[in-house]
Amino acid sequence: MGKRKRSSSSAVRAEEAGIGELTPAKMKTMDVDQMFDAIGSLVAGEDKDEGENEEMEETEQDAAEDDDQETPTGKSMKDHRLELEKLKQSDPEFYQYLVENDEDLLNFEDDDDEEEPDVEEGDDHEDVELSDEDEKLQADAARDHVQETLLMTTRIVKSLEDGLKKRPREAFASAKKLLRAFRSGCHLTETTKRKKQMRKQLEEDEDTEGISAGSTFGGDVKFASPRVYQRVMTVSVVKLLSFLSSASGRKDGASSSWVPDSSSSRWKKVQPLIKSFALSFVHLLDGVTDGSTARFLLQRAELLLPLLTQVPKQGKSLIQSVLSIWSSESVNVPTRVRAYLLLHSASSTFPDAYLALALKGMIKSYRLEIGNRCNPRSLQRIAFAVNCISELSGVDLSKTYTIAFVSIRDIAIALRVALLSKGKEELGKVYNWEVINLIRLWGKVLSAYPKESGLRPLIYPYAQVTSGLMRLVPSPRNYGLRFHCARYLIDLMGSSGVYIPVASALLEALNCREVLKGKGGAAENARKQKKNGRGEKGNEKRIVKPLDWRCILRVSDNSLKSKHFREGVVNQCLLLLTKFLSTLSRSVALPEVAYPTLAGLRRFGKTVSTPAYSKQARQLVRIAEENCQLVLSLRARLDFGAKGVADYSCIESPLKFTKDKTPLEEFCEKLVQQEIEEAKAFDSGLTEVDELPEQESDSDVEEEDKKMEAAADRPLLLKAGSSGADENGDEEDVVEDLEISDEEIDEDESD
Repeated sequence: MGKRKRSSSSAVRAEEAGIGELTPAKMKTMDVDQMFDAIGSLVAGEDKDEGENEEMEETEQDAAEDDDQETPTGKSMKDHRLELEKLKQSDPEFYQYLVENDEDLLNFEDDDDEEEPDVEEGDDHEDVELSDEDEKLQADAARDHVQETLLMTTRIVKSLEDGLKKRPREAFASAKKLLRAFRSGCHLTETTKRKKQMRKQLEEDEDTEGISAGSTFGGDVKFASPRVYQRVMTVSVVKLLSFLSSASGRKDGASSSWVPDSSSSRWKKVQPLIKSFALSFVHLLDGVTDGSTARFLLQRAELLLPLLTQVPKQGKSLIQSVLSIWSSESVNVPTRVRAYLLLHSASSTFPDAYLALALKGMIKSYRLEIGNRCNPRSLQRIAFAVNCISELSGVDLSKTYTIAFVSIRDIAIALRVALLSKGKEELGKVYNWEVINLIRLWGKVLSAYPKESGLRPLIYPYAQVTSGLMRLVPSPRNYGLRFHCARYLIDLMGSSGVYIPVASALLEALNCREVLKGKGGAAENARKQKKNGRGEKGNEKRIVKPLDWRCILRVSDNSLKSKHFREGVVNQCLLLLTKFLSTLSRSVALPEVAYPTLAGLRRFGKTVSTPAYSKQARQLVRIAEENCQLVLSLRARLDFGAKGVADYSCIESPLKFTKDKTPLEEFCEKLVQQEIEEAKAFDSGLTEVDELPEQESDSDVEEEDKKMEAAADRPLLLKAGSSGADENGDEEDVVEDLEISDEEIDEDESD
């Protein structure tokens, strides 16, 4: 169609130019100028036709768009009404179509019919009078920003309390008012800066819509009396919390592991109230200083735990608040116990929501706040924290393994750096109470669950790290740290049944120069004063505070010269060696395992210059040999050997003891009881007098040496194939000469 129109228009323009239609015959008769003129006129005409066609198409599109619009642009509403009236007369059918399908196009407000009067510049605007409905809307809008002050009286509190038992709509209205009063009561003593921070925190929470932020901390609630305030707080903690729990879907007799359904419409309605209540409850718990009130709030918080499983942010705030109470030094013991019971209940009932948070928080608080120092007053607090963490670790051993592995690995890294550098700063990062108490904690945890496969793989790395820490600095000043590490390893050895070599480190401390040869600074001064003729002053007693090894990592240079240091080292070493041998007292391998330890004790008894220390060592050797003889006699009665046994589990405890306790176990109990009495004396503030040591005579020393030689000649092992002795030792023992002589001992030392 377009081509036909274009060709016809070209013919017309050719005729107007006086050349007619261009044909090949005419083009042959034209010269060059005539031909170019004819072609130019034709091209100009075609361009003009194309422009006219484009203008026509644009005009048609504009007209179509104008038809689609409801009202003509650039015209007033009055002109539009006149056009619609003309349309009604000219085309009634189309007008009827508009009435049926687009009635809004024909409806106009009365104000639109009148043109707004022009306002000249400089004229004053008069206030427009508002209707009653407009005034009510403005008042409601203003009330959203500033609420009226609520006066709480006994009658109002009673009505709100009763309103919680009515129909749901009235109950929620009463709950909101009571929550408003509870929030204001929790923040009654807040400073202005703190109020602004808490208000901002509430406004940023999108889920607390419907709870006015201005009423939370704005001081818009007044209490008629302190009694009313106390009543409001009690009703809110007891009745309001119970209402929120039941409104969330909890029924009477529900299980302890019940959690609300977060997808229900009921939960979506009560969730903002629970968030606001939890925020105020945590703030109240943080500010309480009275022990009985804190325990009451902690008891009521158990009802809040299932609700906050669906609100993790507020649940984390509650756990952190309880952790601060548990780790606080100013809190009394009943309150601390109540806080732990809440943490244990939350972790065991809702482990996915609270266990990792509570366990990591307790370990962090223990490391930074409880175990970072040690003194006689904090020992009980440290022991309580260790027992709490150890018990909570048993809820989920897989999570405990991850946390324990990371902690032990960090200690191992710090120990490796200290071993390589030997710098004072690096040693200080390892030789401190924070690390030692962490060693104590994980030793307790591994000892509490020794047979479980979840934590048993950690025994080996723990023993390696603790042994390396024990021998890092072999100076006598650091024997306190060595005794702590040895104690934890021996306890783990006794509970797990895993042999850990500890005796060599203790024998090394027992044979130090200060213990073997030194008599202390007091004795040396007494000798010098007696030699110079001032013996009377040397007999004066000097009051020296004894060493409490429970709270000592290193001692001072002056303490190294005191009698208390020597006695403490000997007593601690012999006590720990007794515990070490006691854990093996029922083992079939006791005679072989105990032999190097007993040889070291005999050597110490010979070389030490103090008869009292020698006597204690000989006593331990005698009791250990008695226990070894008992094991040998029972072992000789067995009708099988290790070579013919396929399953070695049957020989872990094959010996049948007729008595409840072995000789080493009885002796160990006596030493432990003496240690407990000494600890009570330290706790009660008792001190001892550091008297000058008595001078031993040459005859006493010779007599002690003879006794030690006789003790060294005692037989230890039975001959193979001997009948053995019974438990009471009535029969004679046939022995084999396997003792080590003093010459062999000296050769070993020289080697």
